[in-house]
Amino acid sequence: MSVDYSKKYAALTGATTENRGLTLVELMLSLALMTILAAAVFQMLLGANSHLAGAGYRTAAVNLCREKMEEAKSRDFMEKLPPGLPGGEYREEEDMGGYRRETVVSRETVHVPRQGGKEPLELALYRLKVEVLWEEQRGEQSVKLESYLEPRP
Repeated sequence: MSVDYSKKYAALTGATTENRGLTLVELMLSLALMTILAAAVFQMLLGANSHLAGAGYRTAAVNLCREKMEEAKSRDFMEKLPPGLPGGEYREEEDMGGYRRETVVSRETVHVPRQGGKEPLELALYRLKVEVLWEEQRGEQSVKLESYLEPRP
């Protein structure tokens, strides 16, 4: 013996067995909910895309900084510096197609403490600062790298 559940449901709810479709109100509500959810997902995807673009700009800026650091390690760059660094520092600005790279080289004496109460070591080094700046929707952004280089004989 099989049980007809549609008749039991109809008896409990007062619905007839022929009334199985959606009403216009139910259809409109489901469409409205789907639209709201789709808008939320779309906004999330737009935000993710914007963060991805920002990460790409930052990666390119870091690579431009690293490139200049590697160039500074070369003999050619150090020979380009004026003898004695008049004014205490050397500055260079470059326009890199959407990015601006600023390089500052200065001479500094660094005191390195030693163990056993000995006099600290005094090292004459070049301090190299490379900063890359670019514009985004949030305003001007930048990446800065700093390092010390030992003068070459």
